[in-house]
Amino acid sequence: KETFYKNRPFKRYVDEWMWEKRTFGNKGEGQDFSRSDVLGYAVWTWPANDKVRAWLENWRRWEQEAPAFFTDKWCKRIRSSAPR
Repeated sequence: KETFYKNRPFKRYVDEWMWEKRTFGNKGEGQDFSRSDVLGYAVWTWPANDKVRAWLENWRRWEQEAPAFFTDKWCKRIRSSAPR
């Protein structure tokens, strides 16, 4: 019998829900805001490197649009922790 509740490790929850499906974050609505929140967690909880790299390809757009999550503090953390 299956219920709506699923027990998952945190890393899997982050990948399946927060990265792929959630559409809000601490500083606004939309998938970018949710994903920016995820990258505020410990690096070991982040989704696979290829997913993070693909999403960070939006960096130039964010430099132009300056979304609320794209702060100096966030940028510094990502530059020091993001997969290369």
